[in-house]
Amino acid sequence: AATLEKLRDPTTVPLSQVLVPSEVAARLPEPSAAGPAGTVKVEKYQAGYVKLNVSADRPAVLRASDYFSRYWRATINGKPAEVFRCDHVFTGVAIEPGVSTVVLEHLPPLQTFWLQVGGMLACMLAMVSLLITKPQGATS
Repeated sequence: AATLEKLRDPTTVPLSQVLVPSEVAARLPEPSAAGPAGTVKVEKYQAGYVKLNVSADRPAVLRASDYFSRYWRATINGKPAEVFRCDHVFTGVAIEPGVSTVVLEHLPPLQTFWLQVGGMLACMLAMVSLLITKPQGATS
C-alpha cells in the first residue's frame, strides 16, 4: 500500500528509484547514491527465463521488468538469491558490488501446468462433441 501511495504522489518520478516493501527495505543496505549503480547486459531472454550479466559499483537492486510472481527464483553466480516485489509490479533482486551473473527463472508448480492442460483438453472435447452431434431437428 505504501508503494502505491508513493507511485500516486505527483512528485514521484517513475523508475527514478526502486520502491520495495518496507520489510524488504529493512534487509537492504541504505542507498549510497542516486541513479544507476552499474550496467546490465541481457545474455538470454525467453519466457520464464532470464540470464543477465550485471556490473555494479555499489550495492543495488536489480529491477527486472518481468511481472512479479512468487514463483520467480533467482541465482547470483550460481547461489540462490531472494526475489522480491519492487515498484509494486516488477521483480527485484539485491545485487552486491562487482560483476555477477544473475539468472531468473519462473517455476510455477506442476499442478498449475496440469490444470491448464486439463482445461485445454476439456475445451477440445467440447468442440469435438459440438462438431459430431447433429443439431436437434436436423434430418439426413
